[in-house]
Amino acid sequence: GQGFKEDAQDMAEVIYESLYGLSPDFDLSNLNQDEYWLSHTGAIEAFTTTNLYPTERNSLVENLVNSQEYEGYFGSIDDGTDVQTTAYAIMSLLKASRRTPTDDAVDYLKSSQSDSGGWGYNSIENTEITSEAAQAIFDYIR
Repeated sequence: GQGFKEDAQDMAEVIYESLYGLSPDFDLSNLNQDEYWLSHTGAIEAFTTTNLYPTERNSLVENLVNSQEYEGYFGSIDDGTDVQTTAYAIMSLLKASRRTPTDDAVDYLKSSQSDSGGWGYNSIENTEITSEAAQAIFDYIR
C-alpha cells in the first residue's frame, strides 16, 4: 500500500535465485551450512508476503515443520537448541498460516527464558536474540 510492492517482489526474486537459480548461493541439500534454517524462514516470509513461488514456499514450510524437535525448538546447525532459529521459525510459520507447529515452539521459548527475562545463546543473554524471541511470542499471541 505504500508503493513498495515491486521492491518486495524484486527482493523475493533475489532470494529465489540464491536458493533455486542456475548458480545458487545456498545449497538447500546441505543441512550443515551456517544459517541453514534461517534461509528457510527468510524465504518463506518473502514468498508469502509477495505471493510469489507458492510451490517453493510450501516445500520450505514442510522442510521447516519437519525439522522441529520433539521439545519444540528448531535446531541450529550443531543440533543444539537455538532460540534465534526457533523465533524466526515461529514468525515465518505464522506468516504462512501454519499455527500448529508454533504452539510447542512458543512453549520452548517460554521455558528457555532466563530468570532476568531475556534469552541468549550458549548461556549468554543477548539483546538481539531477546528481541527476536519477544517478537515471535508477540506475533503468536496477537
